[in-house]
Amino acid sequence: MISTVAMKVGRKTHKLKLSVMAQLSLEKETGKPIGELLDGLLTGSGGLTLIKSALAACMDDGKGVDDDAALAVLVEMDGAPAVIPFLAKVIEEAFPAQNSDAEGETSEPASGNAKSPSKV
Repeated sequence: MISTVAMKVGRKTHKLKLSVMAQLSLEKETGKPIGELLDGLLTGSGGLTLIKSALAACMDDGKGVDDDAALAVLVEMDGAPAVIPFLAKVIEEAFPAQNSDAEGETSEPASGNAKSPSKV
């Protein structure tokens, strides 16, 4: 199960989740696969439009909100630098790093969890 990340903005706390619905929404909006989009978010190469779109898709606990609502939060947070750490955490929750075993080898992801697109 994908965990929610809380992002406090002023007096309101937003629940962010990179749900399957959020991933599909991003793919549909951009026409790009989720791995490419997540790499763009993590490296910053996706730009501010991708950050706003990702925020919109992940808000409301992964159900998504319209672009105006996401833009309002982005503006209230004073832009991308304040939002990116939350999006990185959301990505980490959706695609957890693999656990290492005692011999230093990496175990397979738990059922239902894919490898992080940024590490594929």
